[in-house]
Amino acid sequence: KDHGQCRFQCGYCFYRSLDAANVLNHQQIYHAEDRSGEKSIIELPERRDIPKINYMSAALKGKVRQKILKCTVCHQQYLAISSFIEHVQTVHCGVAISCCWCLRTIKKDNVAAHLLTHYIGTYECLYCDYACNIKQMMQRHL
Repeated sequence: KDHGQCRFQCGYCFYRSLDAANVLNHQQIYHAEDRSGEKSIIELPERRDIPKINYMSAALKGKVRQKILKCTVCHQQYLAISSFIEHVQTVHCGVAISCCWCLRTIKKDNVAAHLLTHYIGTYECLYCDYACNIKQMMQRHL
C-alpha cells in the first residue's frame, strides 16, 4: 500500500524506490562487494490496483518525515534540497531571499549552510534531527 508505486527494486535485496538512480546509490553503498560490474535493477510493472500517492501532499499533511522547502519569493515548494537551492540561485537573481523557517534574509551562496541550522541537509538522520551535507559526516554520526 505505501510503496506499491516504487517500480525499481534492488536485485540484491528488497529495497525499492520511485527512481532508479536511488537504487543505484543504494547498491553502491550497501552492495559494493556483491556487484559484478553490472547494474542489477529490477523494474516492476506499474500497479493500477494500488492508488498513487502524491508525496508532496503527504508531506504537507505530515504523513512522511520530510521537511518542505518553500520559496518565499514565488511560493514554489520543494522536497529535495538540491532542487530548492538551484531554484533560489538561478530563478531569483538579484532578489533577496528569506528563510521559509525563520524568515531571516539569507545570502544565496549560504542557503545550504543556513538550512543546516534548521536540521535540513543533503543527508538527514533517520533517528534524530541531525543533518549535514557531507556523506562521511553522516556515516560518522550514525
